[in-house]
Amino acid sequence: MRIGISGSYGGLNLGDEAILAVLLGELGQRGVGDEYVIFSRERDFTQKRYPSARVVAVREIDRTAAHAEVARLDALVLGGGGVLFDGEATTFLREVEIAQELGIPTLALAVGAGPLAEPPERWVVGQAVGAMTSVSVRSRRSASLLRDCGVGSPVEVVADPAWLLPAHAPAPVPLEALGLPEDRQLIAVSVREPGPAAPVLFSVDYHTYLAAGIRHAIRRYDAHVVFAAMEHGDVEHAHRVAEQVGVPGGCTVLGRPGDPLDVFQVLRHTRLALGLRFHFLLLAASAGVPIVVPPLVEKLDGLADELGLPAEHRPEAQIPSLQSALDAAWHCPAAAREAVAVAVRERVRSARRGVDLLMAELLAVPERPRASTRAPAGDVLHSSL
Repeated sequence: MRIGISGSYGGLNLGDEAILAVLLGELGQRGVGDEYVIFSRERDFTQKRYPSARVVAVREIDRTAAHAEVARLDALVLGGGGVLFDGEATTFLREVEIAQELGIPTLALAVGAGPLAEPPERWVVGQAVGAMTSVSVRSRRSASLLRDCGVGSPVEVVADPAWLLPAHAPAPVPLEALGLPEDRQLIAVSVREPGPAAPVLFSVDYHTYLAAGIRHAIRRYDAHVVFAAMEHGDVEHAHRVAEQVGVPGGCTVLGRPGDPLDVFQVLRHTRLALGLRFHFLLLAASAGVPIVVPPLVEKLDGLADELGLPAEHRPEAQIPSLQSALDAAWHCPAAAREAVAVAVRERVRSARRGVDLLMAELLAVPERPRASTRAPAGDVLHSSL
């Protein structure tokens, strides 16, 4: 059985890579599928991480070449992650549409939808998603939007598959092996660039805002701050914040991101986490680390609500409020930690349900009769656009 996996994969964002790692890990553990074909935006990155998979450089091939690749499959899985939004949804759905034309089952796992305001894009989403064998989304808002686009088939709401990543993590790595100081407690920080997902950052001097809070925590608690990048551009912004912190030896900026499990290994050793990236905070909560969610990225409010974080963990974007939130997280009482742990366990159960639903549907897919076209791992089809 040949299973295709399509999404925003290829090392552009470690949150998406966490989802891919979970999906491939679950498929392998359950023995579902004999060959995996990953449609990647960065072939070399994906092939290095998954050498036994077949990797297709999806943004480097035209529709004819994509048709040949999809025709080899028994089923195609889209997601998870936010892939159905204006300007990109039709691109991510190209292989889905081809599979449906060929009568190949298509399934969506914990995808995010929106914004979807453009009528042509909404129509494509409604048609393609509505024809899928199984659909799960990661929020009620996404489910409602898909219904507005004309999807009449059942849509399940499940938690992000990345909640299952700790179950696939190796044993903890000592701080020495991570190149981090062993004589000071750690604070992990994730920053990001301004953009459509975080428009507030265009109007707020968030480098100064974060630096003031971090400087306060370093001096008050003699802590060491580790900046963990979830995307390549995060490294530059991390250096900008670290420069403004102005405490010699107080910060370490980790380099180009490679594996979400590397970030998880760091988080296992931290006392608290301050972040502007959804999956960074998700992994921190999974590791049992108290988190601080600055009011700078709207979609993070949903995560804070899901985890039942008290109001003082989401202050107004004022420096004294941020400092108070860091103090509260540093001294987080056991009862508050347990409340978040209960919420995390609920998210894990929901994510597990989403994966179980997907696996049940894949196991019901019959292998398609066709001549063998199996290609060796690493054989990647290229074509000019």
